[in-house]
Amino acid sequence: AAHGQNAVVAVCALNAACGGATDAVRFCIGFLQAEFGGMSWNYPFSDKSGGTVLSLAVEYACHYACLEEPVRGVAALLQAASKDRRSWPSKLYSHILWGSHGNGLHQAAARGHLPLVKALVHGG
Repeated sequence: AAHGQNAVVAVCALNAACGGATDAVRFCIGFLQAEFGGMSWNYPFSDKSGGTVLSLAVEYACHYACLEEPVRGVAALLQAASKDRRSWPSKLYSHILWGSHGNGLHQAAARGHLPLVKALVHGG
């Protein structure tokens, strides 16, 4: 039951991040930290990309570079992740995005998405 609950809250965190709902992101991450002692930003989704909440939010922000909300959501995820040094988001920088040859920072820079690059560099 705990794994299912973790998955539901992780999906909520991803949707909140993509929509820029920073309070909801912080609530979801805080809930998972309190209930499970872990960071849901690194929750592995069972899609073929093997993406996590954070890497999928970064991909979304790259894809919809004209939107400010996903950048705020990514920044909120990174801020929440910084509270737990055991699970610092180094996997974001080693995770190759599906269909590319780079990680989230590479993709944001290649697309000229300066606000996302700044959020990623500042957050990690």
